[in-house]
Amino acid sequence: MKEFKLHKQYGLNPTKPVCIYCRKTKNEIAFLGSAYKDKAPMQMAVDRNPCDECEANFSKGIALIEVEENSSIPTGRVVVVTPEGAKEFLSDSPMLDKVMKIGRCYVEKGVLDSVFNPSSN
Repeated sequence: MKEFKLHKQYGLNPTKPVCIYCRKTKNEIAFLGSAYKDKAPMQMAVDRNPCDECEANFSKGIALIEVEENSSIPTGRVVVVTPEGAKEFLSDSPMLDKVMKIGRCYVEKGVLDSVFNPSSN
């Protein structure tokens, strides 16, 4: 078992994890202890695991997850498409086979708007 180190000032240093994909609070409490150098915020993303609701949505097809420019930080916008739709959307991508296997991929900010709301551009 891995040793847990208490924060010298904040002890268990708890926080409520939020889903990195939808930004909703998970029904959990994370004890960060000394792993977080300051007082932990009331809520924060602590991992890349989807919440139960996102996991259920992701299982319905291929999740296109919008991320901030030049990063892999999700914006909170996710579109789930059928595998056929993903193949059409990613037809020119060398990552198509990997995306189909994993069931999700990151897309740059603005791509979802250009594909699903072309009149807004």
